Amino acid sequence: MHRFNPEMRQRLLSAERYQFLPPDTVLALLPLRADAGIADVGCGPGFFTLPLAGRTPRGRVFAVDIEPLMLEDVARRAAEAGLTNVETVRATEQDVPLPAASLDGIFTSMVYHEIADRVPYLTMLRRLLRPGGWLALLEWEQRQNPGGGPPLDARLPPEQTADELAAAGWRIAARHAPNEWTYLLLAGPADE
Repeated sequence: MHRFNPEMRQRLLSAERYQFLPPDTVLALLPLRADAGIADVGCGPGFFTLPLAGRTPRGRVFAVDIEPLMLEDVARRAAEAGLTNVETVRATEQDVPLPAASLDGIFTSMVYHEIADRVPYLTMLRRLLRPGGWLALLEWEQRQNPGGGPPLDARLPPEQTADELAAAGWRIAARHAPNEWTYLLLAGPADE
């Protein structure tokens, strides 16, 4: 299984990444509200966390990661930006320690392929949502791209990701292609 090296975290904030995957383009695809409670799971140094916080000024963004270095970076960057609605949360590989039914949305970017037991993980995430909540899962297509990313054999095709979402009780509401090298699946609980 491929894992991103946290020592290389500054690459996640490079000018090339902002050109390759503009946060505003991706976040425009999400059903965000100004007062929403959102978890950015696998937040890294806050590439999407800070723009999410800007779009939810009366809400709360939980920057969730298993790496303390990433959480330190996102907390520092949020403070420097004057964002008071960002809270860091240290997760484990199997759990996001937030209360059940506490979130309006969950966003995860380029980390799904790093999760070992994906269906149980997706099931755990579903329990964190309030009624009407959503999950946005941004991942790599299985083709080489100029922006780097994991090895091709570590990337998951969208059909496999959709099947795993369904197995965990999710229903796909929309599929988007922010660019030719990535896909975004927007899902909600299948029982709603």
